[in-house]
Amino acid sequence: MSAMPLRLASDEVFARVRQSFVAAGYDGPAIDRQLHGDPKLMSAFVHGNIVTGFDAAQTLIRVFSGGSVRASELRILLGAGIVQDLCALDLLEDSGADLLRPTVRLRPMLGLYIAADLHTRYEEHNADFVFPPDGSHTHEYISHLPGRFAGSFLEACGGSGVAALIAASHGATHASSFDISPRCTHFAAFSARLSGIGNFTAATGDGFAPAAGQTYDCIAMHPPYTPVSHSEFVFSDGGQDGEQITRMHIAGLPAHLNPGGRLYARGMATDRKGEPLEARLRKWLGEHAGEFDIVLHSMRYIAPVHVFRNRQCSPGSAPPTREEIVQWLDMIDALRIERFLVCAFIIQRHDAPRQPFTVRRQRNEFTSPLDLTRMLDWHTLMATGKAADIVLRSRLHNSGAVLTVRNRIEDGEWATESQSLGVARPYPIDSEVGDLAAYIVPRLDGRTGLEIAQELGIGDTTSFGAHLAELAGLGFLRVEQ
Repeated sequence: MSAMPLRLASDEVFARVRQSFVAAGYDGPAIDRQLHGDPKLMSAFVHGNIVTGFDAAQTLIRVFSGGSVRASELRILLGAGIVQDLCALDLLEDSGADLLRPTVRLRPMLGLYIAADLHTRYEEHNADFVFPPDGSHTHEYISHLPGRFAGSFLEACGGSGVAALIAASHGATHASSFDISPRCTHFAAFSARLSGIGNFTAATGDGFAPAAGQTYDCIAMHPPYTPVSHSEFVFSDGGQDGEQITRMHIAGLPAHLNPGGRLYARGMATDRKGEPLEARLRKWLGEHAGEFDIVLHSMRYIAPVHVFRNRQCSPGSAPPTREEIVQWLDMIDALRIERFLVCAFIIQRHDAPRQPFTVRRQRNEFTSPLDLTRMLDWHTLMATGKAADIVLRSRLHNSGAVLTVRNRIEDGEWATESQSLGVARPYPIDSEVGDLAAYIVPRLDGRTGLEIAQELGIGDTTSFGAHLAELAGLGFLRVEQ
């Protein structure tokens, strides 16, 4: 197999291949159904087992997972001309004895055809392995992106270019994918051509270097975050503490994110003594930190010892030496790391001067990835003074909050010491509240905030609206819009 597979050909060749895939039913839903029905089926062909006796779609699914196919059989299924085109694009190569084998793994998804490396290149520890776009971590990453895009889009640490390709096909005027690996850039450019996407650019360089001063309306990244003492894979290695690549890109945001723009990110980072992750994200923004809002939800926490164990579990990895263990423990102590957290966060640049906000939540089984965007949207309305007017004019409903009252004995009687409201969705929150909130919340029955204010005889509706907006931001009431 060539060091750099895939050849760029004419638009006509790409169009013929794409149309043949569509006609064969070789698409995302077909693979999703296949994996749902038998998740282990694809792995049976990873190492070149011969694919035979299937229809065109099932044959292509298995071949582009790593299987081999008889050229004569594939010509019957697809036509001789399409097989010739597949070879011309170097998607397939001759392996002798009338057999063709794939040069890459191809994944149809969301109306796209995205190329990545075959699993064998990972097993061989090729440092520039192009990670597939359909792994569970990548799915979690793209599920946090908006459903529609507008303006210019950049995917940093692009890899296969999956997020940029999605953005290009879902409303972005132009989408770019940057990666330090020329192989990733080549694969992403090929995938764009095969998917029929013209508003896309793939470029090679470190960090934002390929931007050459250009700015963007939306940036997304799923950076390498595995803590390593020496480089192994470009797609995963995040430096000594796992944060090197993330830190570099956050520091570059002020120069590359437009006013009103947002960065969407998924990764792993650390909470440190006296410095939770969200505080350090803001610090990395430097002198422009006051121009940005940050919302973050953590999905799971990992103890440092488990991170160390997990990074030793890749195929072919040797057991850690005593020196490596000591170095790891010294690093954890020197950097004051308390725990690692897998999280998603959004950083938003202000479009007008105002005070910034930072919000962090813990995700649970009731939380949707889109709740992170909803949280940012609502707190932006609060920060710009618009949320108070919305709750006053909208119908309000209780969200099933639970009131917990703590009493103490005072002068022979029970006296209320504190009271708190708690909810489980969209985020688990328990917060101390005053008497007004405790009184209002159970009585939210679809009346507007103004109607409730009139019932209670509250004249200062502006302050009352701000109070209701804050309760909505905590999840204690639901706003019908």
